[in-house]
Amino acid sequence: MNRAEAATLLAITASFDRRTVGDADVIAWAAALELFPFAECRDAVVEHYTNSTEWLMPAHVTAIVRAHRALAPATTWCGECDQRTRLLEDPETRRPLGRCPQCHPLSRKART
Repeated sequence: MNRAEAATLLAITASFDRRTVGDADVIAWAAALELFPFAECRDAVVEHYTNSTEWLMPAHVTAIVRAHRALAPATTWCGECDQRTRLLEDPETRRPLGRCPQCHPLSRKART
């Protein structure tokens, strides 16, 4: 997740709990959730506030995303992405570029 996505995610979160969001929040959430795609995090925020009134932190988001992933059918690792995260990485910086289209559990090709 990048900073723009983190800002959007925090705006959604604020619509539920009326938190104030500043630049430091966006930077911190983007760092904490950098390995997680926006759509999964957004769904986790909505699920959290559908079932809880507890203040949401990035750890809650990652726990929900990981729980959803654990329920997804396993796919065979393609060998071209990070084996643990199934994200493609920039070969020079090792920063995530996005889901592996071959084997990430949420990619269309992996599900078919």
